[in-house]
Amino acid sequence: MKSVISTKNLSHADWLRYRTMGIGGSDVSVIAGINPYKSVYQLCLEKTGQTEPAESENEYTHFGTVLEPVIRKEFMERTGLKVRQKHMLLQSEEHSFMLANLDGVVKVNGEMCIFEAKTASVYKLDEWQSGIPPEYMLQVQHYMAVTDTKKAYIAALIGGNHFLYKLIERDNEIISKIIAMEKCFWEVNVLGRIAPDIDGTRATTEYFNSKYNSSNGLAVKLPEELVSECEEYSRLADEIECRIGTINEKGLSLLLYKDARADMKILDETFGVFGWKRTHQSIDGNLYCTVEIWDSEKQSWIAKQDVGTVSYTEKEKGQASDSFKRACVSVGIGRELYSAPFIWVSAQKCNIQRRNDKLICYDKFSVSEISYNNDREIIALSIVNGDTDEVVYSMFPKNAQPVNMQFCEFDSELKRTGVLLDTVLSRYGVKSINEMTSEILGKAINSLKRTKSKSA
Repeated sequence: MKSVISTKNLSHADWLRYRTMGIGGSDVSVIAGINPYKSVYQLCLEKTGQTEPAESENEYTHFGTVLEPVIRKEFMERTGLKVRQKHMLLQSEEHSFMLANLDGVVKVNGEMCIFEAKTASVYKLDEWQSGIPPEYMLQVQHYMAVTDTKKAYIAALIGGNHFLYKLIERDNEIISKIIAMEKCFWEVNVLGRIAPDIDGTRATTEYFNSKYNSSNGLAVKLPEELVSECEEYSRLADEIECRIGTINEKGLSLLLYKDARADMKILDETFGVFGWKRTHQSIDGNLYCTVEIWDSEKQSWIAKQDVGTVSYTEKEKGQASDSFKRACVSVGIGRELYSAPFIWVSAQKCNIQRRNDKLICYDKFSVSEISYNNDREIIALSIVNGDTDEVVYSMFPKNAQPVNMQFCEFDSELKRTGVLLDTVLSRYGVKSINEMTSEILGKAINSLKRTKSKSA
């Protein structure tokens, strides 16, 4: 590592400007798409000089700065280790786009370790006690990559009265992914001036809501293919409803389900009004439903049957509806909901009340966005509180490869194989690389990987 400039007497505005020279530790979570306060689109505008660099100033960040000396002192008293402040903006010698501004360093048996201080809300206590929040893990691993160190200490003051510290070991697998992710962002989005894809994260949504908060009154007609896609996303989301599963003082869990009318609509659209039928029968006091689908090739009905559970209200109607929905799952309708993640909504994002020693919540939650992979497993999900219009839960593909990283891998494979870009574009029926979707890029990359190197 090498020093760029001393930060001891550097103004905050100048410090922010120097950070546009590369990628800092707090930028990593933004690039990874897990930062709720800043989008990768905003970060790209800052790094390319299209907007002034800014850092959100609120009570959390303010007191984080104020309490840093307190956390540092408490850490030294509890561990007996001395933290030395390093008033320097550091730069990786191997990857010049990687910068680090450390809270401090610690020497343990002659080995330099990173020190990082954090403050957090009391609602984050469970997360801190069970591990390191992912945004801070990425930040610290980034610092270890820049400084070529093997260990780091992170100390946190949570809720003003819970202090803890943890030792983090260097993870070369995570670091290699961080470097690849940052390299693509820097070379493709910053130096290459290719804007990142606009995602559905809270930070990106809030940024564009504030940027375009008023209309010019003009209507824009969407291409037909986009209209159909929007209608499909809307239809998928509208078919699913949310129901409260469990509730306590800290928040509540949600369950996803489809009602019987949605299943009937899907059956009508898929097989036709006369292409399916349902019957009910009581067996040993339990109500069963049989859903039959007409197979035109075999000229026969294909039947699927399941039993319903007793409902607490309208016993017969509830059991009939439940048995029908379960039979539909046997057909394949609604089976994807079993792949739903655990959905937790914190108490800060909903109105939990206590009535007669019982916790209740009357907020109406709805699915605003949902998508599936080829195996019909849920890979993206967004849920809104209808009473506040706030996104209370978001899930994005864990292993989805960002498009900018795909561009980098695609370019690398083109160079390795010597295949011409025009050849690939022609094969997939697009006119330019900018028209290549993530799906097309994935197919092209997989195809190129099966091609021998030009030197072979």
